[in-house]
Amino acid sequence: MSFLMSVLIAVTLAVGAAVLGVSAAVQKQHTVTAAADNAALAAADALFGLRGDPPCRIASDVAAAHGAALTQCELAATTVQVECAAQFAGFALVARARAGSE
Repeated sequence: MSFLMSVLIAVTLAVGAAVLGVSAAVQKQHTVTAAADNAALAAADALFGLRGDPPCRIASDVAAAHGAALTQCELAATTVQVECAAQFAGFALVARARAGSE
């Protein structure tokens, strides 16, 4: 095998590893976004009396079920705004969502 072929194989493997890393990070960001969306919706249900527990506690439980942490939960008269976060490879992934009636 020639030197050029060895270099080509090494570059191909490096690019493949980079692509896998980026796709894993994108998948984790989508998971955090889904956690925020679902946590906001569940908290809004509680805000309108459709669930028994306090809205932010429900939001925290939903976020945890998705593998994220609830980092912020703000209640207004008819809306809930949440922020969820998770770590991936040392980086913080954050997503925000709002639910309720305007």
